[in-house]
Amino acid sequence: LTKLYNLLFTRELARRLAGTGVTANAVHPGVVGTSLLLDGFPPLKLFRRYLRTPEAGARTLVWLAAAPEAAARTGGYFKDERELAPSPVAADDAAARRLWAASEALTGLSGG
Repeated sequence: LTKLYNLLFTRELARRLAGTGVTANAVHPGVVGTSLLLDGFPPLKLFRRYLRTPEAGARTLVWLAAAPEAAARTGGYFKDERELAPSPVAADDAAARRLWAASEALTGLSGG
């Protein structure tokens, strides 16, 4: 559910920022072999060589922030410098608005 919420939140954020020149995108970094993952699940250390390095996991984030061809892309979901098609539920604008409203209620913040 956390990735779904990330996609919905990003979709609504991109909608709210439309026309400002600011972009918002969600990224799937792959399975990254960080100490947080490996120390939290010690058996995964056996598969360390198959996991992405933090640098490889960050590659798409850097591409979205710096590549001219990515400058105007917003509201998308990316992995390996390519846009992915999210599940239909992650493309539900009404659900994105409901999640935004719930987030405002839970945090006590309101952006209008």
